[in-house]
Amino acid sequence: MQKEDNLNEYFTNLTHKSEKICYTTIRNKIFLKLIRKKGCPVDGSVYERAAKLGPVRRAAGMDCECPFYMRRFGGTGNQTGGTYMENNLIIAIGRQFGSGGHEIGEKLAKKLGIKFYDKELIKLIAKESGLCEKVLESYDEKPTNSLLYSIVMDIYPSVMYTGPTIDQQIYQANYDAIRRLAERENCVIVGRCADYILRDHPGLVSVFVHADKDFRAARVAEEYKLPDAKVRDMLVKTDKKRANYYNFQSEKQWGAATSYNLCIESSALGIDNSVELIMEYIKHKRGRLD
Repeated sequence: MQKEDNLNEYFTNLTHKSEKICYTTIRNKIFLKLIRKKGCPVDGSVYERAAKLGPVRRAAGMDCECPFYMRRFGGTGNQTGGTYMENNLIIAIGRQFGSGGHEIGEKLAKKLGIKFYDKELIKLIAKESGLCEKVLESYDEKPTNSLLYSIVMDIYPSVMYTGPTIDQQIYQANYDAIRRLAERENCVIVGRCADYILRDHPGLVSVFVHADKDFRAARVAEEYKLPDAKVRDMLVKTDKKRANYYNFQSEKQWGAATSYNLCIESSALGIDNSVELIMEYIKHKRGRLD
């Protein structure tokens, strides 16, 4: 009843009953019944087709490599694909905005003599996938833009799938690029769900960098030359976007200690000491620093 009440509340708030509901987003028979009940026109052929797509949903879940699709469509087994070089060291860094995660990752990569990817990953994804770099930047670490899609997927995770949205295409390209990186080289990757995407990688070290708000605000104010009020607003909004993106695309919680191998408070340790601590952790975990 709670699910139906949530839907009823949403459709009651539609400003126009004649609003066309995008049926490429809504495939569940129950949804279509509720939409019709509220007087929103939906193509009848889609209603009939929705009832027949159970096997297609299961097939999509089993055949798709992306964990997003596996989670949404009930896929099981080892479907992540790819063959890792067991000795490759991959350091995936999640971070609060302004905590210094980028700087820590960059210094860490330099000390270890390995490649570093943050915004650099966008260029790589554009090159490998053929997607426009500007489009990739506009969707970078942001949750899905479709409000209705999010509501549908959150309430009914078994909703039918017939084609990827632009958000999903970009996530798939991001997923593929990160998996290929892990197959061929040692590297540091900042953000972009890398720790979740590579969760089965034997050489993965996942780190989350956090810091107190004053420390973060001071760093952001210095970098962007903004007044304190705007800086603190940026801290909240940017972290919210990152958290929503991570929580939506993974089965873990952004910033939670249990989601990572190591959590570091950069405001207490400082940037350089944070780098040293990560290196010590790697040495203890792997028995070496390469």
